Amino acid sequence: MQKLLKILLISISVFLLCNFQSDNKHLNFSLRNSTEMILSDVNVELAGTKISYPSLAPNSQTKWVKIKVAYSKGAIKFRDNKKREYVFKPKDYVGEKLINSGNLTYVIKSIDTLSKKIELDHSLTLK
Repeated sequence: MQKLLKILLISISVFLLCNFQSDNKHLNFSLRNSTEMILSDVNVELAGTKISYPSLAPNSQTKWVKIKVAYSKGAIKFRDNKKREYVFKPKDYVGEKLINSGNLTYVIKSIDTLSKKIELDHSLTLK
């Protein structure tokens, strides 16, 4: 009976330890609009994950979302208040490593309404 109790306690301890460690290995994602424009129909495509936001106010940031992995930049598409569409797509991911833990924020730094060019940056805080 004592052997069974020891095995049960060890099993529970291992299970809890594994769950605790995996909880620290997740990635939180957020999108920040550092421009003076209201963005609507915002779609972000990360490595295997798509996130949509109905709108994003000027100089604001979305709530954190748990995701599995991402690159330092991803595809973003949105519209401005005049319904003009803007698209940012990274050229390639060659040589770039996937990020799988920490807090990752994509920052829309500027938007050129004439050329429809988007300046995108990122911020990563490791846990």
